[in-house]
Amino acid sequence: MTRLVLLGLNVALLAIFAVVLRRPGLLGFAKGGKWYLTWLSIGVITLMDELTSVFYAPAEAHRFIGSRAIFFIAFTSLLMRLLSSRMVEIAQILELHDIRGGGVYSFSYFVLGPVASFVAVASIMVDYILTACISTVSAVINGTAFVDLGAGTERVIVLAIIWGVAWLNIIGIRENARVTFGIFVAAAFVFVNLIALGILHVDPQSPHLMLASVTDVVRDFTQHSPSHFAWVVTTGVASCVLAYSGIESVIQTAGLVESWRDIAKAYWFLALTVGLVTPIVSALALSAPIDVAAHEGDLITHWATVVGNGPFGVMVGLFGSVILVMAVNTAYVASGELLERVAHRYRFAWLVAPNQRASLYRIHIVNGCLYTAIILLTRGSQAV
Repeated sequence: MTRLVLLGLNVALLAIFAVVLRRPGLLGFAKGGKWYLTWLSIGVITLMDELTSVFYAPAEAHRFIGSRAIFFIAFTSLLMRLLSSRMVEIAQILELHDIRGGGVYSFSYFVLGPVASFVAVASIMVDYILTACISTVSAVINGTAFVDLGAGTERVIVLAIIWGVAWLNIIGIRENARVTFGIFVAAAFVFVNLIALGILHVDPQSPHLMLASVTDVVRDFTQHSPSHFAWVVTTGVASCVLAYSGIESVIQTAGLVESWRDIAKAYWFLALTVGLVTPIVSALALSAPIDVAAHEGDLITHWATVVGNGPFGVMVGLFGSVILVMAVNTAYVASGELLERVAHRYRFAWLVAPNQRASLYRIHIVNGCLYTAIILLTRGSQAV
């Protein structure tokens, strides 16, 4: 039964990608002397950032709020979809005023002025720097979960990944989009099989644990004061928002697409992919008979061995590492677009001088140095 279901799902997914890959201009097109990315390209680039979070966010959320993480990861997904609709509106407003790209920075400068815009830039840059660092460390942890490496070797691999992705961005956005889409296709097969195996081999107690997560939150609402419930919701969302970090990357890369309508399509793409995958995988993994505290660094990889087998767990760990690495790519791409707008406004022309492939290589080198500094200061510790 299991083999038949998996065979059917893989054949169907293969047919879908066979049709999609035949479309002309799938990832980008030239118009008016400029190369534009499609909504699928920027959607996939951001998806890689959001999808990586499933490899560490469920365990991190469980550490702070326990089984309530099952409910709040799903609830936060809905909240992110609401926020993404506001980001589409921001993209439309900026385009109507002939402002291309810059996302949060451009909008905050347009509405609130330069001081507030610097607060926005700082907050987003902190997000990109931390996402890149924790994703790289988590990639090494997941990829080497079945291999005993020393701490020094792991840090060398982490730094090699950071500068390898920097090189990918330096050679140009067109090549970047092709590589990212290829990894997305492979990841789609891995996650479809993982979810299918999780549902087919679900533990009998899992549905009860999922329901208990919901009833615990309902009990907080009905049996406690409104202030206590507000504290529970705030703590719950704050503990789970890491699962969707990077959602603003789409609007940050608005300067790479033709119009705000591509931004809207990209956000719908994210809602129908990572917006469903992350809550489902998190619920299945957190409700499985696993000691979450003992597997904070490799929860999804270990769960894959439980519902599948050892080799499948190794494959999930390796693909998890590759996907986590692509979150670093999203940080490079989006922060490059963000800092370009800041540099143009304040006339730091030297910082945005492109190379022959139209890459903002100096910004990418600066980012690489920032990520390296954080890794060295924390000694590559995910917990820190």
